[in-house]
Amino acid sequence: GTLIPYPVTGQVTRIDGTAPGAEGKKIIVIVKKDLLTGLTKTIAESMIDADARFSLSFTDARILEATFAIGFHEAALFLEPGKTYSISIAQINYDQPVEMNPFEEAQSLDITVAGSNPGDLNSLIQSFNTEYNKFVLENFNYLYRDKDKARLDTFSARMDRKFGSFNNPYFRGYVKYKTASLEQVANVMGKPHMAKKYFSDSPILYDNVEYMDLFREFFSKYITTTSRPLKFLDYTGMLIGQNSYANLMKALAADTLLRKEQLRELVLLRCLIEMYDDPLYKQESIMRLLAVISKESKYPDNRLIAGDI
Repeated sequence: GTLIPYPVTGQVTRIDGTAPGAEGKKIIVIVKKDLLTGLTKTIAESMIDADARFSLSFTDARILEATFAIGFHEAALFLEPGKTYSISIAQINYDQPVEMNPFEEAQSLDITVAGSNPGDLNSLIQSFNTEYNKFVLENFNYLYRDKDKARLDTFSARMDRKFGSFNNPYFRGYVKYKTASLEQVANVMGKPHMAKKYFSDSPILYDNVEYMDLFREFFSKYITTTSRPLKFLDYTGMLIGQNSYANLMKALAADTLLRKEQLRELVLLRCLIEMYDDPLYKQESIMRLLAVISKESKYPDNRLIAGDI
């Protein structure tokens, strides 16, 4: 899509740190422009000086999952707007030649945030992920094969007890939607019930990685395959026709789970990404429609995504 200048508002986030062994190299910070397309951009970079120190800053209003990279070595941290972080990156050998094996991942960076406490976003997410991964490892068959909802309920209740007192909204969304992805695997409720519980009646968390992961997965091929009221519509005709934006939005409203316009439009964008690669649909009519949405949508986040596709 075309590049739409996006007003950079928000607060300055600063990261000061040390990376022994990487003196004279460059460190960069990469984020996703939006979490639906996954397009990335570099938002900050710094040379690492002779004392192994570096200093990075950028302006944004969102909580970002940011990837720090020195050469091929990387690691991710969640960064909150307006905060200052002091980090240290454990020493590794940056100069060994890249192995011949292209499938071998470069060694990850090991990042420590100074002065972090258990209630910080990164600490909370790491702590929850440890619990989550252990649970999935021990219970995968029960969930996948036996659709054992009770185990999932027990896990959710335990997580509530452990993390319930932390009120960070980003973290709460992260836990809610990461756990919901297990409900999808275990298929503990039908699609309509799940859509209602997690999407139709909830705000869209554009910047929450777990919300958008579940959204992408859940609404994959939704309008062409999943949704009973929508799957027999003539999308080819509607895409080619005049007023394709208004006509599609009107047609998709036949699915009561998509009665909220903002969600309906985002589901349309999700499906257009897939339809673009499907020879059934004309790519130029999809591009034309995306250009219209990126200009005319009432919702800034949807405009941004339409411009990124």
